[in-house]
Amino acid sequence: MKTLHTLILMLFMFNSIKAQTTKENINVDDVVIEGKITDSLLSLVPDKKVNVTLYVSKFPANASLAPREKMVLEVRYNEPFKFVIKSPADRFFMRIDFRMQNPFKYWSNFDNVYILEKGDRISCKLSDSFFEFSGKGSEKLQCQSEIYRCRIKGVNTLIMLSNSGQFDKEVALMHHKLDSINQQRLTIVKHFAPKLGKEMTDIMIANCHGLKYYTWFRTQRFFTATPVRIKALINSDTFKKTDLSLMQKIDPAVLITSPNYCDFVLEKINLDNLMASDGTINKPELKSKLMFESIKSNYTGLIREKLLTMFIYNLRMVPYMLDYLDQGLSLVKKQDYREILETLKRTNMKGVPFFPFEMEDDKNNIIKLANFKNEIIILDFWYTGCTNCVKLNKSMAPIVEAYRNNPKVKFISVSIDDDKNQWLKSIKSGLYTHSESINLYAGGKKASSASEHPLIRAYNIKSYPTLFIIKDGKMYSSLPPRDPQKFKALIEEALTAD
Repeated sequence: MKTLHTLILMLFMFNSIKAQTTKENINVDDVVIEGKITDSLLSLVPDKKVNVTLYVSKFPANASLAPREKMVLEVRYNEPFKFVIKSPADRFFMRIDFRMQNPFKYWSNFDNVYILEKGDRISCKLSDSFFEFSGKGSEKLQCQSEIYRCRIKGVNTLIMLSNSGQFDKEVALMHHKLDSINQQRLTIVKHFAPKLGKEMTDIMIANCHGLKYYTWFRTQRFFTATPVRIKALINSDTFKKTDLSLMQKIDPAVLITSPNYCDFVLEKINLDNLMASDGTINKPELKSKLMFESIKSNYTGLIREKLLTMFIYNLRMVPYMLDYLDQGLSLVKKQDYREILETLKRTNMKGVPFFPFEMEDDKNNIIKLANFKNEIIILDFWYTGCTNCVKLNKSMAPIVEAYRNNPKVKFISVSIDDDKNQWLKSIKSGLYTHSESINLYAGGKKASSASEHPLIRAYNIKSYPTLFIIKDGKMYSSLPPRDPQKFKALIEEALTAD
């Protein structure tokens, strides 16, 4: 049990990070983030509470490519809030947003990652149009905020060209717009450079180059049903001549600290391997294999290590991720990156003791993992409104029926709903769970889109639905196939395995 507890502690990369009140002691290395929400929309509903959320990570990348800790405070319009962060490293990274739950409104951008350094004392004003920062260490955040404010204008023309199938012209116009925005951003960096110093200025320059194409390249994933559109981009001079010269101009140890640069490079590698020579879209498993080989062959040193770490972490919810873990660990030497990959391996290894959860069911009973000795658990995670959770529940129906009378197989559904009453209603609807399911609750008022429950945190669950197969309290499969026949075959294998 001591070993298990040690394992769980290691899963929390920054377990010491926590929100604190103003009355608590603040150490010299702590980072303080305090401020107010000043958005005019909230002034119309002054009594409405809003979640201010910080996502903190040691890994410089956007939120989907970085393990992170979440901190939440509820505040009203113009009401002061304060976070105190125990710095997990000399330099680390933060995304900050605020959202209103009902009616739903979200302020921020997924890719707006800010750089923090230990000892920073940051004041901020948050609004829909701009995040304004001041205080000790704020220059880098203010520079980033002004960079993030530079956005594409005149999108109607781009939409018109796309809708009419003029993809070549769309690509050319998009490149022109992005080039113009990049020049604006670099001018901002030049303005802040005297206050930032050379290293931080280089990071900001890398951010600008990363942001130039990152979002554009990433959005091509949504157009795989229109290969001709993607082909127009891949065959364009703009794409073929994508500038990667920063790898020779900036020290790699500094370049990898940019939250945006390697994200862009990884998206370019994705596009490089997205399409087959006959113009069809490669299947995800083949594309991943080609991407992995491309990273190994075309990049070196710290850049390659960061790209490999992001690539493997991004596959954490698909079965073939395990095909790359050992190879990745043999190539990645930087300790921060190894921690991410080693955690993935530990939490996905067959035979590792599962997190010893204890949760309330829909009948107010406390259900423990220890209650299921010598049994196989099909454990799934969901939330109300998750369309893929509904689809999974429907596809699992024949499997649930097949094992209805087998005392060795249990189906447990875990919800992260904010509202407990909503969870109970969703159970009754039959959309998310079956009558044979044991329904457990891991949600709560501050869960928002990612639960604070230790079970969710232990396995870093960020997408739903998520499935595990557990046998006798140990992990049997962390990435079971979604195909019903293959899934059933895996259960049969578990039933007969020693």
